[in-house]
Amino acid sequence: SVVTDSVTGEIFVCDPRRDRILIFDQEGLLEFEISGGNDFRSPSDVAVDADGFLLVTAYHENRQTVLELDFDGLVLGEVAPRGLPDWVERTHFVSLALSGDGDRVFVLDQRNLHVWITDRAGELLGSIDLTADLTADQREEASVSHVDVFDDQVLVALPRVGIVRAYDLDGKLLQTTGEFGSGACELLFPVTAAMDAEGEYLVLDRHRMVVSIWDPSANSCSGDHFGFGFAPGYLYFPTDLALDRSGRVYITQPWEGRVQVYRWSDPAAGRSE
Repeated sequence: SVVTDSVTGEIFVCDPRRDRILIFDQEGLLEFEISGGNDFRSPSDVAVDADGFLLVTAYHENRQTVLELDFDGLVLGEVAPRGLPDWVERTHFVSLALSGDGDRVFVLDQRNLHVWITDRAGELLGSIDLTADLTADQREEASVSHVDVFDDQVLVALPRVGIVRAYDLDGKLLQTTGEFGSGACELLFPVTAAMDAEGEYLVLDRHRMVVSIWDPSANSCSGDHFGFGFAPGYLYFPTDLALDRSGRVYITQPWEGRVQVYRWSDPAAGRSE
């Protein structure tokens, strides 16, 4: 995953195969490396608050959990969701995001297809059932990869259904965006979405290898960008996208071990990370 810090402008990249988190400046220069090893393994996502503290989804003591780290990478403790419903037997946390004030944590549970909403101590405040209102066939196909918070919207893409869902900070569904398909301006396997200051969504489609621009209020797409290729600017099975406050777009490509940087016309909508 890739995440930007709205305060410093730094870029955080999770490298799960080497159990580390890399921190770059906006020019692409490596500033710091947070190595896991005994403290954590296989970090899949990270969120940064206004004070520079990190929340990370990773393995710790042979358990997949959520950890809080200070700005030097020291593990301060676990903040995994507590007080989950009785029907939850096992969890698999793959992504997380913070509200703008940093008080709420949104943890994406891939196994149960829920977003758990907690306070910073991990106490459960609410939840989002990502399969609500889907058909039986869609529920069978549903999968998730990333959760992001922009301003007062929580965005989650459902890759195999070809949609992006937006919720408010309490977990109420606001709207569903996208049309499943393999043609132009359709979503074949959307893995994440970002919202700019004008309210448009930038949706990363991993299988079509494009970024589609959507107006969620009209559920309409204005075009696809980039596309398949190995030359600079083109995409090869990208996995995550981040939009920062300066209007830069960062897209991860794990197969090539790189993050590509693009210029977008609008900055991110008041994002927290």
